[in-house]
Amino acid sequence: MILALLLAAASGCSGKGDLIFYAAVEAPAMGYDPQTVSDDTGRMIVRSCYEGLVTVAADGAVRPGVAASWTVTDDGLNYFFYLRPEAQWHLTSNAQEQLKDRLPANFSLAVTAEDFVFALQRAVDPAMGSPDAYMFMNIENAEEIRQNKASPDTLGVYAVDAHTLQIRLARPQSNFLTVLAEPAAMPCSKTFFDACIGRYGTYIKFILSNGPFYLSRFDENSYRMNKSPDYHGEHAAQADYIWIYYVADRNNLLKDLADSEYSCAVLTAEEYAKLRVKSSFTVTEERNVLRSLLFNLNDPSLSDADLRHALAAATDTAQIADNGGRRLNRGYAPLYASSGLVGDHPDLYDEEKVYDYLQKALEALESTSVELTLLCEEAHGEVMKKLLQEWQKLLGVSVTVNVKTVTPQELKAAVVSGDYQIAFYPVAAHTFSSYEYFGAFTTWSGANIAQYTSATANLLVSTLYSGDDAKFAACYRSLEHLLAADAFMLPVWDESTYFVCTKGVKGIDYRGGDKMYFGNASKS
Repeated sequence: MILALLLAAASGCSGKGDLIFYAAVEAPAMGYDPQTVSDDTGRMIVRSCYEGLVTVAADGAVRPGVAASWTVTDDGLNYFFYLRPEAQWHLTSNAQEQLKDRLPANFSLAVTAEDFVFALQRAVDPAMGSPDAYMFMNIENAEEIRQNKASPDTLGVYAVDAHTLQIRLARPQSNFLTVLAEPAAMPCSKTFFDACIGRYGTYIKFILSNGPFYLSRFDENSYRMNKSPDYHGEHAAQADYIWIYYVADRNNLLKDLADSEYSCAVLTAEEYAKLRVKSSFTVTEERNVLRSLLFNLNDPSLSDADLRHALAAATDTAQIADNGGRRLNRGYAPLYASSGLVGDHPDLYDEEKVYDYLQKALEALESTSVELTLLCEEAHGEVMKKLLQEWQKLLGVSVTVNVKTVTPQELKAAVVSGDYQIAFYPVAAHTFSSYEYFGAFTTWSGANIAQYTSATANLLVSTLYSGDDAKFAACYRSLEHLLAADAFMLPVWDESTYFVCTKGVKGIDYRGGDKMYFGNASKS
């Protein structure tokens, strides 16, 4: 009934014959500032409402965005982007009315090179906490800025003139053009930003977008994007309106999808198994999730490496996978982002080492026992209880672990906030790029859910980004062994997510995580 009312309300905002799509998401948006947005729903909206220097097609090809063309010097260190002079911002009537006393009378709606300079300075500024910061660490002076050794305005990004941008790298980065399509690299008008006095990206009146859509309204459960009348680039939207709904009740979502009340949704494997799939639906499967045991590095007990090693040495991941009826994967990246490197991976299971690790841990913790809680989804409760039985055999009475089952949403919230000790968690790859997946384990990343810190990991990721193909496989292996040695994550099995489009829906491009694009959406 609620959905019917919402859809009825949605139809009231549009004219007859308008092309409208309805997407369901599993969590509400937490903000719309491209440089700081970290949640999937917020980033999904940003990707439609903003356009960076370049865009990336579904096949991975880099295409023009605000930049009509670009050149790169032979040493791979200097990029020059030539912006479309017709590129402009969409200033909503709400923003125009609310900020009329703060914006200058001559405020220009032209998107300029200065807007990208300011955006990238914000992206690497440690005060911003951008989840994408790690992607730009090869820009000249970026590392010094992240370490508070230099000011953001020393970043190697320069406005040569209004429509020419230069970016200077400290070292080559093979996927640099690709990361310039990510949210944090999207433009930001400093004049508009300053007019928002600290509230940029929080409400409609504090949003200035330059993409094929603009956000026209939202509340805690729904978001409407309208086709922008001010977008004049290569990727103009076909749809007139996109409605995005946060659906907490996943059972009702499955029913509404089966009835084609929604245009599309992303489902877990468990949810997809329950869906009444029709022949008219289009389904895309991606093996982009790695179900893993995570040990909280910030927990007072689990911050001790010997305790983590004791638990890891007592964990037969092959047995867990078998108990769950799954195929074991010891790799530290899901198949989606593994670059085809799926050979032998580190295995920390070693019953003979459990006792020594545990005694060292108890001595360091100055305790005779440790009590821990393991969070998991209800579907994995029995599998985790069997694991606890094995742990009890090897760890004895010195370690007590309790299993607590929660909803998938509660599990994600606990891990993201750091409010857990052990979690059987779906670690997701939001891109097929190994660079970006492992980049989330660096100290530069705002998306580092494990809060893992390692100067060696930072160096290895930088090497991956250097584009030296001869070193790639060895560097990839070294990263896996480093993550294993620190024993904060034990990979167990791969899982799929399913992107479902209902009857007649075509052209919605989904690439995992927050990467859902509506520009080419159409209906047959």
